[in-house]
Amino acid sequence: MGLAADGSLLVIDRGLEALLRVDLETGSRSEWSSDQHGSGPDFIAPIGVVGDGSGAAVVDAGLGAVLRVDPSDGSRTEVSGKQKGAGPSFSTVITLARLSKDSVAVIDIDLRTIFRVDPISSRRWTWLSAMIAPWFCIPVG
Repeated sequence: MGLAADGSLLVIDRGLEALLRVDLETGSRSEWSSDQHGSGPDFIAPIGVVGDGSGAAVVDAGLGAVLRVDPSDGSRTEVSGKQKGAGPSFSTVITLARLSKDSVAVIDIDLRTIFRVDPISSRRWTWLSAMIAPWFCIPVG
């Protein structure tokens, strides 16, 4: 879950393979992005979302990628993953967190690694891993 710039709650619905917005005052929900709403790569297994001032970032385990969702029309573009970005490849991404307006952290459970991703350049690099810190066993969020 995450918060949109307007204060609404962003929620991933795995059954619908959609990103939903929930009005915190009324409880009403609306579909913000899905295969029926917005263009770009369809979600396969969306599992994490963070909001920012200009949309949202979604991590999709099925795509092995971080996608950006445009708030104006729900369109999705790959920020970093198999099709875009330099640096070590993802294996099984499971969640993400916003570090700053210019970067997100992405956890890869198979690689036991936290990647840092620059959404502007699409570059990703290892931030922390079991190879660097043997005590870092199985990160989950």
